[in-house]
Amino acid sequence: MEPEKALERVELTDKARDFISLILAGVRPPAAHKAAGYEGSAHAAYELKSRLAGEIALEAERRGVSLDGIKTDLAMLDELPLKETEISIQDKLKLIAAKQKLVEYTAPPQTTRHIAAFVINRPAVVEAEVVKE
Repeated sequence: MEPEKALERVELTDKARDFISLILAGVRPPAAHKAAGYEGSAHAAYELKSRLAGEIALEAERRGVSLDGIKTDLAMLDELPLKETEISIQDKLKLIAAKQKLVEYTAPPQTTRHIAAFVINRPAVVEAEVVKE
């Protein structure tokens, strides 16, 4: 989703409300999709999450979740020492990954464009006809 794109309001069904609640509870989209009563592929679950992004954000705000609050929580978690009783290395790596995603999501859009080019090598087909005069 592009940061400049406005989030659209959507008329919510009971299934959609259940899906949003499950997403905000941390359930992955495919599992939330199925648990809310939808049928379809994992792709359909992610499409639904994208379509409901505005409603998910509003519900998160209603529940008191804010970007600043998440940043503060991540900063506090980041300070925890690596001990078995505190936080495992695996959890620390997950925290670092989540923090990176948050930084990337909240970063201002790049003003410079990066162009990646690639060439697909295909055998050239040349048709020629020899004409004698």
